[in-house]
Parts: sequence; C-alpha cells; structure tokens
Amino acid sequence: MHFFLKTFSVVGFLLLLSSGSSFLLGTDNGRSLSFLSTGSKVSGRIVSTPLHMTAVVPTLNEDTTWKFRLFLTGLKSSDGKDIGDQIFNLKARFQEDVGYEPPQGTVEQIFTDDDSEDEKQLKIKFARWTLSEDPDDRKDGLWVWGLFKEPLYPYLLLTVETEALVLETESEVVLPSSTFFAKIPHRRNDGAVELENTEIFLRSFEKLQLVGAVAEYTEDMAIGQLQITPSSLKARIV
Repeated sequence: MHFFLKTFSVVGFLLLLSSGSSFLLGTDNGRSLSFLSTGSKVSGRIVSTPLHMTAVVPTLNEDTTWKFRLFLTGLKSSDGKDIGDQIFNLKARFQEDVGYEPPQGTVEQIFTDDDSEDEKQLKIKFARWTLSEDPDDRKDGLWVWGLFKEPLYPYLLLTVETEALVLETESEVVLPSSTFFAKIPHRRNDGAVELENTEIFLRSFEKLQLVGAVAEYTEDMAIGQLQITPSSLKARIV
C-alpha cells in the first residue's frame, strides 16, 4: 500500500510538470520550493520567505479594538426630563496622528456582527485623544522636556462628542448630543498599553463676556464611570 501511494505521488508530480505551469510544491523551515515547467524543461528554485509575527498586546492603533462601557447617572433628556441611570456601550480603535509629541489622534468607532441588540450604543460624532502629563499637576511637565530617556505620559485625555440617541420611541425620550471627557490612567507594561477605569464627565462649553471680547471655557460635571478594556487584538506579520 505504501509503495502504491508513493508511485501515485510520483505520477501526479510528472503530470504537473507536463502541464506547462508553475506551482508551489511545499515549504520547509520557512522556505518555499517552487517549480516552473515549460514543455520538457523544468527549472526549480528555493525562495526564502521568513515570517515574523509581532507580539499580540493592546496598542493605541488600529491593531486593537477597545470596548467602552459608560455607566451614567443623573441624565436628562433633550426636553429636560430625568431619564435616570443608563449604561451605554461602544467599540472603537485609536488612530494616531503621525509626527506629534505627545502622541495624539482620533477615535474610529467599530460596529460588528456580534454587537448585542439589547445593548444601548452611543454613536460617536467626533472624538480625540492625547497622551498627557497630569493636567492638574503641571510639575509633571518635566517629562515633556526630555529629562527622561522615554517620556512618561500617565494619562490619556479623551474627549468624545456623541450623536443624539432615541431611548424610548413611543414616549419620544431622546438623549441629546453630548460631549464627554475622561482622564484615563495610562501606562505601558513591556509594550502593552494598559488603560484603567476612571470617572467620566459631561462637558459643557460656556462663554464669558469680557470688555471688548468673549472668552470661551469648559465646565466638567462628574456623571458616572468609564470602563475600558481591549476587545480584540490583531497580530501584525512583518
């Protein structure tokens, strides 16, 4: 039986050679063995194809999808009615703007087939993030001036503007378009990005009339908790 299979493999190999086409015979230790058949002449070559796969760790780029869960309290509808406590979800990837220090960029929302219809999803209208020193403690700004070999940014500042969301169709309860802000504790552990759960704020924009000018400033009101975890990771082959 073994002899029959071996003979059959040799016959099949000869038929491939006579077909006048190129083909891949197999791989061996990262090398692919291919043959080119042209009539009765056969040429063969060994092509080295080394593959390296990077470590699969959470990142702040398109290789990692993060899941955001917002536990919000004291919300009001667009007409000022109390709508109580709500839990919202969304998935997104961080997109980094090249050439900026500190690192910063935008946020791309991701929709997948496994999203539960029972979960309330906020839709991002616009979002930006930046790694930062503690904005409430500027002495940490020494890191930015390069006094350390690798600048350490202990926070990721996230600002998210969401679209209006209909919560109850029949009673026409609508969560208005809102801007949320979070100061997320951030650190690196052997190249892996770690983002901690933190408090989330509802941000409002106010104007102050001055003599001959108008100043605009923001006010942040604590409105709940943000939970952020890596949802899916993608290995990069180089």
